[in-house]
Amino acid sequence: MNVPPAISYTLAGLGFLVAVLLTYHEQRMKAIMATQDLGTYKKQSVRPPRTRLTLDDHTVIDNLNRRMWDLHGHDDKAGITQDYQNNVDTDIILERKCTQCGEPRNRPGDDIL
Repeated sequence: MNVPPAISYTLAGLGFLVAVLLTYHEQRMKAIMATQDLGTYKKQSVRPPRTRLTLDDHTVIDNLNRRMWDLHGHDDKAGITQDYQNNVDTDIILERKCTQCGEPRNRPGDDIL
């Protein structure tokens, strides 16, 4: 039985179209999964360390140190200053570990009355 050329070309074209659509869908799903995975990471920008601290910088460090004293019970000015000079975001500075006791700076410590 001979198949007319129009039907064979139509079937070949439909097969090619289905292959293209399935490939597109697979790539789109991989891209969606990759962007969902990126959402779980914290954004960090790489900036050169500060060499000199201005009066405003010292004010920020003192405020962070005072907040840590209220939350944690003791200060960690040297560690906060080092993190601030290394351009760690101020939101993350209080989440990092204290250099004196090793607990996160925003967690209540043993020194709280």
